Amino acid sequence: MRVGSYRFRPGLYPLIAFTLMLPLLLSLALWQKHRADEKESRYRRMEQGRLMSGDESLNRIPVAKLVPYSHVVAKGHFDSQRSWLQDNQLFHGVPGYHVYSLFLLDGDTHRGVLVNRGWIPVGDDRRLLPDVSIATPVDEISGYLGRPASVGMTLGDSRAEYQRLTAVVLDLNLDRIREVTGMDLLPWVIYLDASNPVAYRSAWRPPRQMGPERHRGYAIQWLAMAIALTIIFIAVNTKRIDE
Repeated sequence: MRVGSYRFRPGLYPLIAFTLMLPLLLSLALWQKHRADEKESRYRRMEQGRLMSGDESLNRIPVAKLVPYSHVVAKGHFDSQRSWLQDNQLFHGVPGYHVYSLFLLDGDTHRGVLVNRGWIPVGDDRRLLPDVSIATPVDEISGYLGRPASVGMTLGDSRAEYQRLTAVVLDLNLDRIREVTGMDLLPWVIYLDASNPVAYRSAWRPPRQMGPERHRGYAIQWLAMAIALTIIFIAVNTKRIDE
């Protein structure tokens, strides 16, 4: 009678490849799960923000009680001259700027909030900056609270760039703007409602391009690949020995 047994003896190179690939696949699965958890938490905050009435003026809401993505109203006036143009902002594939202007809140001469007035195209000549000064007096604005649009990793802009009346910057740094203006800026940006007379084209939407369910799906895919790799590695390197 022949009795069969199995022996697991992987080669050196398959073993090295397996020990490199398995941690990579597992880390990708964990990363996607982490992204899903982040998105889920963000959307819960967004829903909480949407439930806010928006009737209460931002002037009277304590900073600690500000809710991301809530709709708010603020009374005051714009700094009619000073604006920051955040570069490298695409809209339908067209390069442009996000226009940020300083809004000074009533009741405190040193308290303000940065306002995203929307998107404008760069134009044919980058050396010619668009005129984004505010000629129409505005004493009340409304919009959604959010963070400045991200352009990824940058080297940062110099203090001199931020000091220009119309400054072109890559990374909109609120701390740097506080430094050059001497203002007590709120830690949020208001994305101006399109109905405001000084608003440009609105390119902002609540950040739900990829929901948490998509990230969870990717996490499952990476985990399935890790399991399949393990099964294949064991099967290929296990041989039957007939006795």
